[in-house]
Amino acid sequence: SRYRAAARILPISEWVAGILANSRIPREQMTVVYEGVEVSRLPSPQIRHAARMRWGITDESPIIGCVGVLLPDKGQDSLIRAFSTIRDEFPTAKLLLVGDGPDKPRLQQLAAKHNVTDAVIFAGFVSAMESVYPALDLFAFPSRFEGLGTSLLSAMSYEIPSVAFQTCAFPEIIEHGRSGLLAELNNDASLANALAAILRNPEIALQIGRAARKRIEQKFSAPGMVDNMIHVYESLLTPTSPQNM
Repeated sequence: SRYRAAARILPISEWVAGILANSRIPREQMTVVYEGVEVSRLPSPQIRHAARMRWGITDESPIIGCVGVLLPDKGQDSLIRAFSTIRDEFPTAKLLLVGDGPDKPRLQQLAAKHNVTDAVIFAGFVSAMESVYPALDLFAFPSRFEGLGTSLLSAMSYEIPSVAFQTCAFPEIIEHGRSGLLAELNNDASLANALAAILRNPEIALQIGRAARKRIEQKFSAPGMVDNMIHVYESLLTPTSPQNM
């Protein structure tokens, strides 16, 4: 196969490496190199205020954000159902769904069915993400299938406490209870409990957010990814390679 010709295969997570290993790709031919994101300066209160204003939110209503193409695999349906069950406890909370896709009409119908149309903002495709992350109090990543999850990494880099399902590579990113929370896959109640736990405990939310940013700096930063790629290339250069080209 095409993999046989490669000097080294670089899966973006241990989970992806496991899938490749099941396809009979030798483990010794693989080196996991996690994708990395830029860890930017934390937004000032003014930037946060402007970002929230963009979505028409002027008070301190908690904003739960989700970034991803609107597709069944991305799990926004589960998130809308989970969100509807915590509305009684958090009546001012808003759900910001950033992204577009074929699932949009179904998701809009679902929001209407669960009486949360007034609280769910369908933002569509947004190119300037600096108007998204600074506005958020909580990030939900309900994807059911993903190689890694770049928008989750980005949210964590902004010190936003995040929730994902316990599947794919998400347990490699989030240390449950420390740098985020993991909910049981396809369990709306479990997802709702995780969201509520963070909204209920501002102090814990703060701790999780700080640990999340630290986690990205240590393991999922863009400079770290570059360093790891360089190490892989260096390991493949044989001692007989011309050094002074």
